[in-house]
Amino acid sequence: MLRILSVTLLMLGVLFSLECHGEPQSDLKMWAVEASTEGKERPTFDKGLESITAVLAPLPHNVYRKVSTGTHRLSTTGNTRININKTYTLETASPVRSDDGRYRIQLRILMPSTETPEKEIKALDIEVLLKPDKQFLVRGLKLEKGKELVLVLSLSVMENNTSE
Repeated sequence: MLRILSVTLLMLGVLFSLECHGEPQSDLKMWAVEASTEGKERPTFDKGLESITAVLAPLPHNVYRKVSTGTHRLSTTGNTRININKTYTLETASPVRSDDGRYRIQLRILMPSTETPEKEIKALDIEVLLKPDKQFLVRGLKLEKGKELVLVLSLSVMENNTSE
């Protein structure tokens, strides 16, 4: 019994050490927006989209409705899955720092297969370089006729202090 307790405590220490000195913690802020064109003279934005209007304004739509927003802690050891809406799911690996200070991150947008709905297929699979705290636009995800799902992403990274 004492041996099991010792092994358990040792494993917890290793996990704590990896958490403190391993990959940096990162959060992905995501705004999911339904974009459409409805004959309005000036673009209209739902409440909660104020911080991303500059990113959305150049798009060819004039109505922007908030689908979801949130900040999501990314796994440092595997993929993170984030439900966007009833159709799409974002899957991402943990970001890796490049020499120039940007972070390389794999983004996959998954959706149910039309042939086998319980199976997921990739609607989008890209690798991007993100500057911390800068907004990144993802477009081209179809919704019902005349509507598009637009994502705005922003990565925040909390660097670990490794000074010993």
